[in-house]
Amino acid sequence: MQQILGHSDPAVTQRYSHLNKETVQEASEAASAKLRAAVEALDSPRPGLRVIDGGKN
Repeated sequence: MQQILGHSDPAVTQRYSHLNKETVQEASEAASAKLRAAVEALDSPRPGLRVIDGGKN
């Protein structure tokens, strides 16, 4: 959390971050869903697109 908020000192994060367990869990689940969707989008074929092999094909 400290790095996400850009704090160099953990004491600053503790002072200004009043997070409860549910809030952190919800944020984690939202981030996980977005990452999962991004990975699935990368893994799924896209109609009309083809892989170019550096001009060797």
